Amino acid sequence: MNKDCQDFLNLRVKPALSGTREASWVLGTREDWIPILVSGDLVPVAGGHRPGCQFFFSTATLIRLAEDPEWADRAVALVRKTFQKRNRAGQQNRGGFSTEAVASAGGSHA
Repeated sequence: MNKDCQDFLNLRVKPALSGTREASWVLGTREDWIPILVSGDLVPVAGGHRPGCQFFFSTATLIRLAEDPEWADRAVALVRKTFQKRNRAGQQNRGGFSTEAVASAGGSHA
C-alpha cells in the first residue's frame, strides 16, 4: 500500500467527496475498475456524471459499499464479465483462430 493511500485511509475524518483514486482505495479495488462500476450503476457518482468529466463520489457511500459483501460479489462479477468481453473482442480483432473456424475452413489443427 502506498503512503498516499495509507494516509488517506487512516484519516480520522474523511473528506465528504473522493475522486476516482481515493474511491479505489476505499473500495479496495484497482483504479481502472471504477469506471466499470460506475457504468454498471454499482457506484453512484455525486452530482451525476457526464462523459469526459471527472468523477466525484460520496466518501460515506463508498465506505458503506466497501462493508457490503453482496455488493462486493456483484462488483467482482461485473468487472470479470467486462474484462472477459474485452478479451474476447481483442482476440477477434487480432484474427485469432478458433477450432471451429479452422474445421469449417477444411483445415486441421494437428
